[in-house]
Amino acid sequence: MNVFVLLISEVNKLVHISQINKRIVKLKETLKNSLISIILFAIQLFNKWYIKLNQKSKITNSQNFEDFTPITLDDKDDKYSEIIKYAIDNLNTKNVALTGPYGSGKSSILKTFESKHIENKYLNISLATFDEKEHQLKEIEYCILKQLFYKVEQDKIPESRFKRIINQKNVKTKAFFIFLWLISLAYFSKPNLLIEFSKNFSLNFYSKICNLFYTLYLLGGTMYLLYKTMGFILNFKFTKFSFQDTEIENGDDKKSINFENEIDEILYFFERNSFNVIFIEDLDRFKNTEIFIKLREINYLINNYDPIKIKRKITFIYAVQDDTFKEDERAKFFDFIIPVIPVINYSNSSIELLDKIDINKDGIPKSFIKQVARYLSDKRTLISINNEYKIYKTIIGNDLEKRKLLAMMIYKNVEPTDFDNLNSQKGYVYTVFSDYYKLIKSSIDTIDKKIIKERTKITSTEDEIFRDVNELKRLYIIKTFELLNNNAVGIDINNIRCTISQLLIESNFILFTQLTKINYYTYNSYSSNYLLNSSNLSFKKLELEVGSYDERLEIIQNKKEKRSNIFRKEIEKLENEKEVIRTQKIKDLVDDEYFEKCLGSLKYKESIKVKEEIDGKEMIITKEKKVDYKIQNIELINYLIRYGHIDDSYSHYISHFYPGSITKEDNDFLKSFTNNKPLPYNFKLQEIGNLFSDIVESDFSREEILNFSLLDYMLERKDTEKELSQIITLLSTKIHKPINFIDEYLIYTISQNQQPFLKALCKHWKNPNQNIWEEVWSNFSDEKTVNYLNLIFSTLDIPTILNLDIRNNISNYISEIESLKVFTNNDKKMTEFILETNIKFKNIDNEGAKFIFDFIYQNNNYEINEKMIELFVTRYSQKSVDIELLKTANYTTIKNSGASKLIKYIDSDIEFYIKTIFLQLATNCGWVFRSDRATHFG
Repeated sequence: MNVFVLLISEVNKLVHISQINKRIVKLKETLKNSLISIILFAIQLFNKWYIKLNQKSKITNSQNFEDFTPITLDDKDDKYSEIIKYAIDNLNTKNVALTGPYGSGKSSILKTFESKHIENKYLNISLATFDEKEHQLKEIEYCILKQLFYKVEQDKIPESRFKRIINQKNVKTKAFFIFLWLISLAYFSKPNLLIEFSKNFSLNFYSKICNLFYTLYLLGGTMYLLYKTMGFILNFKFTKFSFQDTEIENGDDKKSINFENEIDEILYFFERNSFNVIFIEDLDRFKNTEIFIKLREINYLINNYDPIKIKRKITFIYAVQDDTFKEDERAKFFDFIIPVIPVINYSNSSIELLDKIDINKDGIPKSFIKQVARYLSDKRTLISINNEYKIYKTIIGNDLEKRKLLAMMIYKNVEPTDFDNLNSQKGYVYTVFSDYYKLIKSSIDTIDKKIIKERTKITSTEDEIFRDVNELKRLYIIKTFELLNNNAVGIDINNIRCTISQLLIESNFILFTQLTKINYYTYNSYSSNYLLNSSNLSFKKLELEVGSYDERLEIIQNKKEKRSNIFRKEIEKLENEKEVIRTQKIKDLVDDEYFEKCLGSLKYKESIKVKEEIDGKEMIITKEKKVDYKIQNIELINYLIRYGHIDDSYSHYISHFYPGSITKEDNDFLKSFTNNKPLPYNFKLQEIGNLFSDIVESDFSREEILNFSLLDYMLERKDTEKELSQIITLLSTKIHKPINFIDEYLIYTISQNQQPFLKALCKHWKNPNQNIWEEVWSNFSDEKTVNYLNLIFSTLDIPTILNLDIRNNISNYISEIESLKVFTNNDKKMTEFILETNIKFKNIDNEGAKFIFDFIYQNNNYEINEKMIELFVTRYSQKSVDIELLKTANYTTIKNSGASKLIKYIDSDIEFYIKTIFLQLATNCGWVFRSDRATHFG
């Protein structure tokens, strides 16, 4: 009872009753807030757990993407776990090799074993994040140690010198306990401070209970601080400490971190942790067998360290490639070797791709998959190709050819560096396609040389003034006598004197052309003898004055046989070859030599440092050497290009197109203006509406503007008249052989664009010396010219055609045409033109185009000659007549035929008939004509 009264009195000393009530209210509020905070924290924790659970159970993967991480094999595929277990359980095997090529599934085998045998404690070390360039041994050792010690938490190796940043927890709680320790320290060391503090806040720190609490807390806190301080001192390291002129240096801590210097740390690590199976992967990438020797030594030390040896055996399992060691080295280093048979190789990789991609839905030929799979054997690469193909297809592949998209993804995965270069317009594939236009230009230049030769033949034929061989021979003979003595009367041919008339004989002239020294005769009137004289003139020298005899002879023969049309046909054939080359895809032109040339052009210079002795001193100097551009899978890339799986439309398959922008092809077209390098006429433009506004006005008067796609765009719009006029002005005034562009475009474009194009040509043509028809007539064969004539009459109106006939070239050409069938679909327009120009046909047939034929007859639009008379007598005779009588009784037969229109036409110009027909027929004798009448006789 006394104790209870004592306690009450102590409480009354501390606070008043009103103060107690306030504190109770405040305590309730604090408890309420704390409870709310705890509930909110619990809700947040639950939400995180719920989201994490859903992420694991509800991962959406509608497109069946795959990651590259190792998988756990099922019992059917797992053939290795039992073998690995034997190697681990065997006390004699401490270094085990799992050997197989890259991508053969070694990591999956190890993961499967780990999941099935949880009785072991595993530690995984992987160097897959490093590149394959040459590394120093200490770098590799440092990497392994880093992965080793960062595997476990700091408190599992508290004595280790390897420290890391630790996430401090319960900082507020620790701060509170430190505050209490400081209060307890002040309780004994500064009592006056607490007395003053207690008076101000009506607190009593000095009681028997507080005295006991402060004592115990001060002792416990001090011991904990001493423990932490000792741990810090024992693990404290420094390499250098300076104070004024004094410098202290710790040599041991300056040593590099490697196996040799950290043996004690490694042994301590395995002593403190129960790992017994160590998986080491990708160590073979460094091509350094010395690291394996080091690891074998480490394994030996660990397994022979007594604190570890009495507890367990530690097995190192290395996942390496077969060629890591030479034949005799493998068995010496490893205690046991497990070979891995690849899951994927060249023979079955096509099945892997076929299983992942819906080739029927995407329209990808099965044959393409099988062919390209011959070059692929790595499962990770196949997975990556599949994943990226599906991603690209979803984002940009709606309107793209899926076969080409898959080919681009294959290229992207097997040659990622060159693919990246392609985006920067450099590298192997870019060079193959950019140099392709140079290849086309080279081929076209070769054809152009042939065309020039054919055109030269036409010009020479038309310009040759001689009509037969004898005239040509006379030229050479007369020129010879001019160059010799004026008194020459003959040329010596095999000791025979030949006069001019004798030299014209073919056999003598052939001997004449072979003379290397022309001797000639002169006549001596005093002695009445012929004297033989020598000269330095040869027939070759004669040709220098007159021209090559053989060439001029060929020209005369060409003229005689009307071969100009044949030459024009050959030109058309060559022009067609050019068009075929321009339209050919790269796959149709390239060969192995072209690929090698492209790769060779990518060699680049690299600076290297070499040691050389100069003036007896060894110096390091910088030199440049040529380095080959590396394409590891060049056969695969060449195959994809050669068969058209990757073509010049590649830019559509590697980037996203945004409305309002232009494609790579469009940009190349715009660049051609600044580069002064015209692209082929048929170069395909994509977003013409977007690029049109980027073409400056002056560029419409440059050769680079000539493009079929652009011209189509302009002809289909009504607001490009000004620009169209500039292009046609360019064609008519600045372009050599504009008919080539015109002809190729008319073949290329649709029929709806032909009419406005021809109209625009006629409207805006600025060359007064040669209009569009004259370009056609002077460059094409008769067959093609007639086709153009038909096109002109089918698309242009009569006034426009009459303007083209300003020099009567159209009407004159039509008058020479023999067949009217080509004008069957334009009979009314043709008859109108015939009427306007009063064409006189010289030799037509009676096949097709009956309307035009009748019109010609009825309107006398033909010449009066033997062929036309015979034609119309045959066609319009009202009576049965013998056509053969036209040769002996021409006029009588015409009269007897009853062809009234023909009879009337002849009678209207009887004098012309007599001169050109009647008097020219040697067998015609049935009539005699006088000035006023014709009288029959005989």
